[in-house]
Amino acid sequence: MTRLARTEAYQSRDGARFAYPESHILCAETVHDRDGVVVFVRGELDLASGPALGRRVLELLSLPISWLTLDLAELTFVDSSGIAMLNYVRRTAEEHNVGFRLAAVPHQAQRVLEITAMDELFTYVDPEPTSGGRAPG
Repeated sequence: MTRLARTEAYQSRDGARFAYPESHILCAETVHDRDGVVVFVRGELDLASGPALGRRVLELLSLPISWLTLDLAELTFVDSSGIAMLNYVRRTAEEHNVGFRLAAVPHQAQRVLEITAMDELFTYVDPEPTSGGRAPG
């Protein structure tokens, strides 16, 4: 599991963990599954934590993958900057010809997407167990 927050500049590929302030914590666990990656996101996606998630996704998009899923089952909060970050990730994945989808979107996050009329921009999938042994939810 990787903890991402406003002070994080880079997540190494060897899975090194970094220490962050306990406020504004966003954890992301990455599981490679066949030709894609599932990122299990936990915590708050906001102005403080969003940029680190964006950097992590850019690193993943440099890998030879055909799809990327963000599993949001354990997302506890998202604000407008977090929604903007999800849209940035979607656009960046498209630029890399990588399919992007959201799984297990919490009600609060789905509601924000609907209110902002951004819900139709995303592809949604049901969470599925991965070959890495981690089942969402």
